[in-house]
Amino acid sequence: MSNVGAVAMLNPEGIRGIQVESAMRTNIVRWKASAGPRELQILDSEMRARQKSLTVAYLTWLVSSFFLFVYRFYLKRDGSKFLTASLISLVCWIIVVGIFATMVMMIIWIVDAFRLPRFVEEYNLALESQIIGEIVAAGAIAPAV
Repeated sequence: MSNVGAVAMLNPEGIRGIQVESAMRTNIVRWKASAGPRELQILDSEMRARQKSLTVAYLTWLVSSFFLFVYRFYLKRDGSKFLTASLISLVCWIIVVGIFATMVMMIIWIVDAFRLPRFVEEYNLALESQIIGEIVAAGAIAPAV
């Protein structure tokens, strides 16, 4: 299996998600290269005010235990909110069903400990792209071509 295939198996969005993220990074780099000091200062200020912290993400992961998945709401993981809400509603059902459901949730919780840095990076990358869009829309600088 190629590396791309292996990565696609680990990435729920597959190769398309990798390409979108790569294009987003490229656009951000291009914009930063063409931006003036004022625009870069605005971007830096907005990123500091709005970006998510890996430390806070790990604290919510640890404190909320594996039943609540609060860190997924903190990082606005829209694709997994349904899963999270479903799992939260299953907490009552776990008492009836037994250990199996608890073990599945524990596995997801442990796996997410290793995925949290990626979640935070994806959120902050999308946020940076959004802020750049807001700066461009405000007329501060024309988009890089």
